[in-house]
Amino acid sequence: MIDFIKTYIEKYRDMELQDKLSIVFISTGILLSGIGYIYSLVFSHDLWMSLPHLFVVLYSIFVAYYFRNDLSKVTVKTLYMIGYLYMPYTYFTNGGISGGAHLYFILIVLYYTFYFDGKDLVIRSSALALFYVVIIWISFINPQLVIPYTNDLSKHVDTIIAMASVSAFVSFSSYEAFSDYKKEKRHVYELVETLKEKNKELEKLSYFDSLTNIYNRRYFMKLLEDRFNKAISCSESRCLFMIDIDFFKNVNDTYGHIYGDEVIRNTAQIIEACLGKNDILGRYGGEEFVVYTSCEESEYGFEMAEKIRDRVEKTQYSHGENLTVSIGVSSFKKEDTVESVFYRADNLLYRAKSNGRNRVEYEEYN
Repeated sequence: MIDFIKTYIEKYRDMELQDKLSIVFISTGILLSGIGYIYSLVFSHDLWMSLPHLFVVLYSIFVAYYFRNDLSKVTVKTLYMIGYLYMPYTYFTNGGISGGAHLYFILIVLYYTFYFDGKDLVIRSSALALFYVVIIWISFINPQLVIPYTNDLSKHVDTIIAMASVSAFVSFSSYEAFSDYKKEKRHVYELVETLKEKNKELEKLSYFDSLTNIYNRRYFMKLLEDRFNKAISCSESRCLFMIDIDFFKNVNDTYGHIYGDEVIRNTAQIIEACLGKNDILGRYGGEEFVVYTSCEESEYGFEMAEKIRDRVEKTQYSHGENLTVSIGVSSFKKEDTVESVFYRADNLLYRAKSNGRNRVEYEEYN
């Protein structure tokens, strides 16, 4: 039994606010109708005055069972029956405006407010509110239609029950709505944080090459444009390296692409370790890398390129062999464009390969 109650509570917690209010409304309808039936018996009302309360209890149970897989239908059918039939009956048989029955009018309208939304809410709640105004107006112009309380005690008891019911609903619905709001707010916060993380990942993907974790070609070219314009305007000396792994196709053909990826990744790490903090490295494509670096004179660029070449040659990979790189080093000139610097560096790289590979070719600085 305890496990069943726990399971029911867990299901209830996971429900949407509207479904929670549906269950509460149906339960409240059954409970208040049952109290109304007991109230009629205690205060010696005629049997015909007690039977409608019992009818509501049975009707609510029947509808809840018959439409048990559709809470929306259960709620709407119960709302209409209680709102348009049971509430007016209760109002006229319990002292009219002098009693507490009219407070239930507020309760039903509040249910409409929480249950429906948009245009549907405006139409339904307005129609119900107008209906209750008419009911109260009829009781004023035809007071003989209202059955007075048998005594002051019955009046006070009825008013207390009505006040307690309305207060309990307002408190509960406010609590549930606020809890739902906090849950949604927390969910939105989590979604925002997830979105931020995804954006960071996307940003990283847009900047970095996924295999080597160095700048990809597109972002390297963007950085190069910025650095190039600054270097030309300030007459700063800069160099561009074009680096290519020698005989890389043979590596892929012999050992496969997974090993080829390892070679590319390790080569990128070796090059990066040789650079200064203001230098930038990018993967130009395939087994080619490009470096933008400071060089007060061409020999400095040559020295760094030679250091990269030497470290790659001395690195032993997992299959036991050593690999080499060819490097072309081009210096920036005042009349240069990014394209012209790349063109010369690429030609120098081609010269390095033509002259036997595993070497650095550079141009004299003017």
